[in-house]
Amino acid sequence: MLAGIADRFSRVVQRYLPDAFVIAVLMTILVFAIALAMNPTEPGTIFSAWGDGFWAYLAFTMQMVLLLMTGMTLAAVPFVSRGLSSLAKLANKPWKAYLLTFLVSAAAYYINWGLAVVVGAIIAREIGKRNKNAHFPLLVACAYSATVLFPGGISSSIGLTIATEGHFLNIISLFNHYYFHIFSCDYVYFHCFNVT
Repeated sequence: MLAGIADRFSRVVQRYLPDAFVIAVLMTILVFAIALAMNPTEPGTIFSAWGDGFWAYLAFTMQMVLLLMTGMTLAAVPFVSRGLSSLAKLANKPWKAYLLTFLVSAAAYYINWGLAVVVGAIIAREIGKRNKNAHFPLLVACAYSATVLFPGGISSSIGLTIATEGHFLNIISLFNHYYFHIFSCDYVYFHCFNVT
């Protein structure tokens, strides 16, 4: 039953969801139209801002590429690859396949999101090869549904930013307005509320 429902949703999305590049182009045109409506006398400035802003994200883009490459390298290490294959053997029933895929992916997201993207795909593929009764698109959804845990992981950009000294969210007032506490990484990442 669950596989049938997931299959129907999968077919609808495959049929009607456009390519990511098409969405990016349409969003760019929409934002340009809104900016032009708000500033009709300055189309040159709008084009210039788009061009300048595009290259401003080059450093960030390289950081994301390095994160993904590091994740791929870690997942390709022989003992990690063998470990994932061994874990995949434990999923002999569909519900175990979905649960194991989610848990392995969630553990990887806690460590590093670049690693988790690759590990999630590998564990879903390995389990899908061994368990023919498991619905593969649902396995992939289980692997990537763990992304909700990324902000609590130790590679979280949100947590690292808040733990930076001088960040406006890095202080909390305790009991009165004169005592402030700095959030350190261990307080953010290893606090019992975050770990559970």
